[in-house]
Amino acid sequence: MSCLRNEVDEVIAKRRRTATQSRADVLDTLTVEDWESAFPVADLCLRECIRFALPGAAFRKNVTGHDIKIDGQQAIPDGAFVTYLMDDVHFNEGIYSNPWTFDPGRFLDDRAEDRRGPHQYLGWGSGRHPCCKSKLVLSQPPLHLHASADSGLHVCMVPAWIRRS
Repeated sequence: MSCLRNEVDEVIAKRRRTATQSRADVLDTLTVEDWESAFPVADLCLRECIRFALPGAAFRKNVTGHDIKIDGQQAIPDGAFVTYLMDDVHFNEGIYSNPWTFDPGRFLDDRAEDRRGPHQYLGWGSGRHPCCKSKLVLSQPPLHLHASADSGLHVCMVPAWIRRS
């Protein structure tokens, strides 16, 4: 987390306009472009948090009006539900080294554990129809970063409408 602290400290130092401007006030002045480009470590941490926070099952009902063939051998009947256990990917030792360890570095280009094959990161969906809202979510400052001298750096997911009220 020291890398994240250093990243935030550098952005704050670079963007601070007056000596009396608080850290929170500096972060409030950042543009969408700043949030998208100035926090690569925070982005890695967000991906890892999503990987950890997405265990459980996904469900989908086949409402196409016909059976859907998969793998050329099986079919999902019209009206049937399909379930998929996300843990099979996000905590698979064949995909992620030490999958139960919080390690944002697994998403760095030199390791790219999530890009060794198709569908190895499901955080924003996968396949032909990934989450169409992922860009919208990421275009908002996804992390509320608050640092105070006595309690250190806190990284919290806070919806924008709460921060603005």
